[in-house]
Amino acid sequence: MASTIDSLRTFLTTNPVADAVSDAVNSFSSRRAKLGLSNPGTVESLSKEVTRDVFLNNYMFTGLRADVTKAFSISPLFQVSHAFAMGERLNPYTFAGLYGTSKVFLQGNMDNDGQLSTRFNYRWSDKLVSKTQLQVVPGSGQDMRAGLTQGPEMATSYSLRYKSDDWVVTAQLQAQGALNTSYWRRLSEKVQAGCDLTLSLAPSGGMMGGIQKEGIATMGAKYDFRMSTFRAQVDSKGKLSCLLEKRIAAPVMMTFAADVDHFTQQAKIGVAISVEAAGEDLQEQQEVLGAQPSPNIPF
Repeated sequence: MASTIDSLRTFLTTNPVADAVSDAVNSFSSRRAKLGLSNPGTVESLSKEVTRDVFLNNYMFTGLRADVTKAFSISPLFQVSHAFAMGERLNPYTFAGLYGTSKVFLQGNMDNDGQLSTRFNYRWSDKLVSKTQLQVVPGSGQDMRAGLTQGPEMATSYSLRYKSDDWVVTAQLQAQGALNTSYWRRLSEKVQAGCDLTLSLAPSGGMMGGIQKEGIATMGAKYDFRMSTFRAQVDSKGKLSCLLEKRIAAPVMMTFAADVDHFTQQAKIGVAISVEAAGEDLQEQQEVLGAQPSPNIPF
């Protein structure tokens, strides 16, 4: 398997087309280096300070949940987790595995219904990383012909990101005319705030069709304490959400989530406990590694 990957990598990096592309990239990189510009990051992380750090959309849940994570190794990184849940839009059981080195990143999730979701990233060189996703779920795709089924088509978007010492502003024009803007600012060492505005054009539900303008604005803040983290956000649709993560002990964390929709007069809450287990061999590995740099995993 390793020899096959090495031969494929050699073919991709030594053919005339790859050489021409590499020369163009190196020329562009040298010109950019003379300007002293920093790398703005990937499109997936365009507004990560707002969507991942401040906002709690990726952490919100309702009902009861328990997560047990077992780490087997640090270098290479290898861990598995079991998630048990009772609540709205939560799978009763989910198994997840993760493996990572400086060249490879593998992640897989399987729930109690047998739905599988995997990610595979491979670093071919310092400047080239390929990312692959695979999902096996019930449903149908788009039939192109009798023996070929194709999923969604390719879409083009335009992105802008400007970063200062303590604030970041982004804008993205997505396919079908959707516009998303965000602003993040660090108010103090332990306090962050951000806002997000999304404007889109959607077909109306009437018989005559037409275009309907939709928009939503969201504001949020994040507070970091010594043993806990508190997030809160409110949007223009009247929904107020809060999430508190409290570390009870070194391997145990409690999470409390709640949101209130003032327009529909509905409230939801969630409680979760997370346990991170690590054996003595893992602690010995940490002592052996010491101050060595951790592997640069291609997440």
